[in-house]
Amino acid sequence: MSRNQANHSDRSARLNRSNNATIEPLEGRQLMAGDTTSVSSLPFQLEFDSSRGGMTDKNGLGTGFTYIQSNKLANEYQPNNIELNLAQGVLYLTTTGTSAAGGPWENDNTLTNSLQTQFNGSSGAFTIRSRLVGPLGYMDQPSEQGGIIFGPDQDNYIKLVAVSQPGGTFLQFIDERKSGTSFTHSLNGSAALVNIGSFANINTLDLELVCDAGTGKIQAFYRINSGSLVKLSQEITLSGSTKTNFFSTKARAGIMAMHKNDLGAITVGFDRFEIL
Repeated sequence: MSRNQANHSDRSARLNRSNNATIEPLEGRQLMAGDTTSVSSLPFQLEFDSSRGGMTDKNGLGTGFTYIQSNKLANEYQPNNIELNLAQGVLYLTTTGTSAAGGPWENDNTLTNSLQTQFNGSSGAFTIRSRLVGPLGYMDQPSEQGGIIFGPDQDNYIKLVAVSQPGGTFLQFIDERKSGTSFTHSLNGSAALVNIGSFANINTLDLELVCDAGTGKIQAFYRINSGSLVKLSQEITLSGSTKTNFFSTKARAGIMAMHKNDLGAITVGFDRFEIL
């Protein structure tokens, strides 16, 4: 049994609380990345306890997400690594990657199965929210992570994820923007990391991005188990054309999971996703 299979089986036992894609042209290629014409109304809520249409999992069940963030290899949609467990109300994402590839950072752009929905984010304020189910102690090797992502593509995004790094495990609030061939990051390195304690003790981790289209400000929050909601001191503020790009009439937000090492896949469970 692989490390990933063992982790998935073990987590599935712990988590058992109750027992048509369209073709999108991009850079001259035809990608099965979902429906770019669909714009979901708010509030948008997924509990993962029923098949909701949109991008399907390995069993043909609809996840409710209508789009998958495209990558440079045109292999962003891998349904065999998506599993909707209706009995548990959990959506599982199994990661792909190596020590050299697997994520959206700068020129990598090989993240797979970043499930998203499009919505009108051009005015007012909205909150992007999801819950990871644990315990999260299986994230214990560099770049293993899971959480929420907001942004139009793998060169322009903001993510809030639980992540394992060489120095330990953290909450990571980080951004990337690309202009021409240059990348910009408001938060990077240690400035993007917050120590939230041992992942082994985290049974549920709520992640929130509170976004304001007027000011371009994005704030990050988290809640461990049934504790209080905690605001990160770090903030990201977008302006000009970058703000317009993120806060568009077809803004994109969703969930992601990845690893970037040669130790094999992990499987990250999500038990809800909302844009309110």
